[in-house]
Amino acid sequence: MSQYDSIIRHLIDKTNKAPWSDRLSGNIKQQLEYAAHYLKTDVQVLEKTMATKERNHQQVAFGVAFEDFLSRMYDQKNLVDVYLVHSGWKESNRDKRYVTALSKSQPSLFVVAEVIPGKQLTLIDQFSALTYLVVDKVASKSLPVGTFVYARVLEMKDHFIFSGVMLPFDTKAAKIIFDIVNAKETPEAVFNIATEAASLPPLRLSLLAMTFWLANILGVAYQSVTEARAVEVAAKAEKIDKAGKASTAQVHRKMIRSRLPELGDKTPRMAMRTKAGKQQVIDWLLQLEQTKASDDFAWIWQELGLERPA
Repeated sequence: MSQYDSIIRHLIDKTNKAPWSDRLSGNIKQQLEYAAHYLKTDVQVLEKTMATKERNHQQVAFGVAFEDFLSRMYDQKNLVDVYLVHSGWKESNRDKRYVTALSKSQPSLFVVAEVIPGKQLTLIDQFSALTYLVVDKVASKSLPVGTFVYARVLEMKDHFIFSGVMLPFDTKAAKIIFDIVNAKETPEAVFNIATEAASLPPLRLSLLAMTFWLANILGVAYQSVTEARAVEVAAKAEKIDKAGKASTAQVHRKMIRSRLPELGDKTPRMAMRTKAGKQQVIDWLLQLEQTKASDDFAWIWQELGLERPA
């Protein structure tokens, strides 16, 4: 339960009337339709899944959509501004500062850098690299160092607080979200969707965070395309390298069985029957190592029973 529940309830009551009711329901629908598209399911399945989980995920999903709704403009009007003009007189200055900050906020992706349990957290914004000292008794006990979290951080006089809703992510999801926002990845590629749906709204961080949060709940797989490509390129390079080494080894095996001009038209083993011939073979191998430094000749020394000079 938040200390700002009272004013939040008053704002929710305001959405029971037109035109704000349609605007809020439209924003919630937009959030779920966006996620449903990329998770290859439908809104009803998402709603049912959230309702039947052990924890009430519906409240979290509503919170993400509602905070997003409060920070948006509709016909150059914002619900918080409209509410405060007409009913702000009955709210405390603290509550008015909170909802005003919320209405002007932007969500971001943070990583927890330091924690003082039961008191505060140090967060680093992954997009701006700014650092925030957030006062929160509950979150400082539940979010360990290294956790990535989607959240809104609000400035309240002399300190920062969380707006209310937080979505935690592991490193993999956080990196993909970061790369999508920075146009290094696309949701279509990450979730293996053939084409982008024309009816979807422009990318917003709240839509993206909701999608990945629901993907984790549903167990939907996703993968960084850039990482997958890097793995693929590395695998191909390794394959080519192995093929090259195998081919080089075949050439060398054929060579040590052949009569060589450098050894007086003898094979290495034939030449090694005399002391002078053995020295010729050693000199020949040393010369090969100098001219083809990238090749592996250790096995040839061993094959011929020779000890390489130090």
